[in-house]
Amino acid sequence: MQITLLIEGQEKTFSTGFISSRKFRKALEMQEKLQGQATAKTIDEVVCYVVEVFGDKFTFDELYDGLASNKLIPTLHEVINVVIGDEATKLQSDDFLQKKNQ
Repeated sequence: MQITLLIEGQEKTFSTGFISSRKFRKALEMQEKLQGQATAKTIDEVVCYVVEVFGDKFTFDELYDGLASNKLIPTLHEVINVVIGDEATKLQSDDFLQKKNQ
């Protein structure tokens, strides 16, 4: 997964590889927060989480200052979806198969 930020006038791309189970669990929490009413505090929490997912390769302020405003929410959702995406899809498939076989 990658994110590109404008830092000191230059585009810098950051990537992350390994996503721990703890980050998966926290992604579920962040997803719940974003599905509720988004407040500045909620967005700040999710931004901190994204910085954490990328291994603190950039700061909270660099993310806020280096990402276009119209890309903030979609980027936050994308990071969360990538972290939980494969597992969430698998869980939904397993639930479907279990219900079908009952």
